[in-house]
Amino acid sequence: MGIADMIPAEMKGEKSRVVIWGRQEALVEKHRGLISYETEQILFRVKGGQVYIKGTNLVITSFGVYDAVVQGNITQVQLTEGEG
Repeated sequence: MGIADMIPAEMKGEKSRVVIWGRQEALVEKHRGLISYETEQILFRVKGGQVYIKGTNLVITSFGVYDAVVQGNITQVQLTEGEG
């Protein structure tokens, strides 16, 4: 077993991941950009689709080349397939 075999698949590939902490915070990993941003909905482009976060008082508190953190009252997270 080499070092490459010990790296988790999500770290090696281009697959996105959304991690949610309660209803207050979400981390979108490996996004491909922001499509729309409002305080009640945020839409990210990801490989193979889009991640839609809905709620109230939503704020992007961190936005990097690959990762973004959304905080607020999150009521819905949805993945839609399509262009990414």
